[in-house]
Amino acid sequence: MSDEPQQGQIRFYDYDLPGLPAGNYKVTVKQSVQDIGMTAQEQALLTAEQPFIVHAPQFAIDPSEIHSLVPPLGSTGKFADELPHLVLNTRVLPWEREMSGPNIPWLALLLFQEGELLAGPADRTDAETLAIRSTAGEFMGLKNSPDVYVPPALVREADVTDGQTCFYIQMDAGVFRAIIPQLNELPYLTHVRQLNTRDKAAGHEEDGWYSVVTGNRFPYARESDEGGTKNIVHLVSLEKFDDLLQPGAKPPKNKIALLSLARWTFRCRPDSKEDFAGLMHRLVAEEMSGSAYDPDLLLLRLPQGAADGGEEPPGDAAGAEARKRLRSGYVPLPFHTRSGEDTFAWYRGPLAPVRPAPFQPAEPLRTADAALIYDKANGLFDASLAAAWQIGRSLALSDATFGSLLLDYRRRSHRLTDLLYHRLEALGLTDAPDLKELAQSGLMRKALLDAMKGDLLEQIPEPPLSGLSQDNPPRNLSARRKLSQADSGVSPVAALQQFLAGDEVKEAVAELTRDDLEPIAVWLAHKLLLYDVPFYYLVPEERMLPSESIRFFYLDSNWLDAMLDGMLAVAMHSSRDSFTYGITKGTIRAAAEAAVQTVRARPGDGRSAASDGEALPLAGFLLRSAAVAGWPGLAVRAFDAGGLPLGIARLERLSSSVLIALFRGIPDRIELSEPQEGFQFGLNEEGEINLRSVLPDRSGSPFGSELNVHLPVRDRHLRPGRILDLRPEQADGLVQQSADAIKQALKLEQLTLNPSDFALQMVKSPERIVFQPGMTVEPQ
Repeated sequence: MSDEPQQGQIRFYDYDLPGLPAGNYKVTVKQSVQDIGMTAQEQALLTAEQPFIVHAPQFAIDPSEIHSLVPPLGSTGKFADELPHLVLNTRVLPWEREMSGPNIPWLALLLFQEGELLAGPADRTDAETLAIRSTAGEFMGLKNSPDVYVPPALVREADVTDGQTCFYIQMDAGVFRAIIPQLNELPYLTHVRQLNTRDKAAGHEEDGWYSVVTGNRFPYARESDEGGTKNIVHLVSLEKFDDLLQPGAKPPKNKIALLSLARWTFRCRPDSKEDFAGLMHRLVAEEMSGSAYDPDLLLLRLPQGAADGGEEPPGDAAGAEARKRLRSGYVPLPFHTRSGEDTFAWYRGPLAPVRPAPFQPAEPLRTADAALIYDKANGLFDASLAAAWQIGRSLALSDATFGSLLLDYRRRSHRLTDLLYHRLEALGLTDAPDLKELAQSGLMRKALLDAMKGDLLEQIPEPPLSGLSQDNPPRNLSARRKLSQADSGVSPVAALQQFLAGDEVKEAVAELTRDDLEPIAVWLAHKLLLYDVPFYYLVPEERMLPSESIRFFYLDSNWLDAMLDGMLAVAMHSSRDSFTYGITKGTIRAAAEAAVQTVRARPGDGRSAASDGEALPLAGFLLRSAAVAGWPGLAVRAFDAGGLPLGIARLERLSSSVLIALFRGIPDRIELSEPQEGFQFGLNEEGEINLRSVLPDRSGSPFGSELNVHLPVRDRHLRPGRILDLRPEQADGLVQQSADAIKQALKLEQLTLNPSDFALQMVKSPERIVFQPGMTVEPQ
């Protein structure tokens, strides 16, 4: 969208209604014909009916619909003042089924303490959540139960079979009445969010739209539970429960059955290190000195011993070299030499704690052995580039499509250069000055296109190309005959190589093979961003990235270049292939680097720092933490020394607990913050909410800004059982009390809070941690 929020911004909407609510429908078409004597029976034949179904989840939802759970599944933390909520990837889902009032969602998020849910048969009841496994037909049969209530008006839609698996929960009618939101409260517990997703890991919804269902009850923690008190959350369907959601309504049966569409548990305790702030602190807990951290300890390398930072012992050259290697990110790995000795070799992957100096070999690496570096002084090998070459070759060989594309590209390049060479040789125009003049005049490309039109033998006798400067001497002798003269001293092979090495020839051929090179460049671009590279090539030793840690690195362009040589070494069948690759490597690499810019590009991306002149990513970090799984929408932002945002080349979860980030530049500041789509709802430590402005363009109080007005909730607006007392139509309910306080602070005559406005009031300020050299690490 053209009005997409900026990075880090978020917008709230009350709801997003589907074009047509879910259900069974029928289209009836009638035609009436008058004054021709048709009988009523004949007229009836002119009527047609077509049933159709507007599909939406009813008895179950696809797990892929769930974006995130807060608090995270299985987590333990200080959640007593945070309302559980669930984020859905489909923004209309909470309103896809019709309720009795306008804009009322059919979903609700209920929190239960242990003992409040009733178990079903032992073999079909989940011990953790007490959800009972069933089928749609069996659940509908509960209508006939004398003591379990299922709404009589609930109708199974035609696209739902009796055998469809579903889950439901049971509770006493008293528990249901105590915790269920009222019908007019439901809109204030559901809303839609739109945000910018450019700071998200790959796999997130690119449009940035989410729906959020919030619970109405705060978690419970007992001081006696050292491991935390168990809380159970269920996303339930309230379809056709409208009558029981009115104030004072009494269920007609002793038990209530509700369909459970999603469920999870977490544990709540007064103090914890597993909430977002606690997990962020743990990332640098071992590297802290007082309130500040040592950035040098957060680099990706083996832990450094005390001696590593001190003075080198005199005469210990080997030890000094080893310590230097370790500080530079190398690890010693077992190495078996070809002569049979077992020793070790140094290895460093593409993620280095220092920025390596560029290393450009005289020609591309043809084999892994050519990339093996031998340290004569210490008798050890450096296998880093050799390993890079080998994994590059393995990646290329594992993809038959890439090998075929590369082979076709080389064949086409050879054919074009042969055609061009023979065409210009016949005209005596293969010398460097001639080629330069042809390129400048545009005739180089014309010569190549002419040579491709038809039979080469028919092209040779043509007169010289028109358009050349008349100052040039006449060319009546072809280059082939010149080369045949004994005194020329130049072999035909050398002449051809010299011709192919000319920049003008390379540019002409590259232009005409651009379409052939594009898919190759895209494939190479992903590999230069380390896609499909095994993790042990990136982090060869687990101690380099311990649990609950973050480690920063530079990208080693030498390693990537060696991997590129390995990938392009396939489909190389002759010395000419090898020579051609040597002179076209720059063209291929440039195309791959250009494709790198598009791997993560999204509509609306503007220029960021380092977007000009920097093709490959330069730096990044690895994060290994429970926060990766617990907060899948974790926001990552990087800035250069001038405060400009750095482009993100890659941001992706490598596993449930490991996240990699690659930036187009060297960050001066990196921010990790809670996801905007999963901000926590709840109270501050004093049990209050800090009210915010809901008026746009308000001088001094722009939309979303805090008003420094704190409304007590814990003591005034909780019903028994720690349940929010919203009552939006009552003056003493939390919704109207919040509106009155905002109205007074902004000096307004009247104010009504919509569901999105109320959601804004309940959002807790997001936790954020900032990494910057010399800075204190404090969540903000």
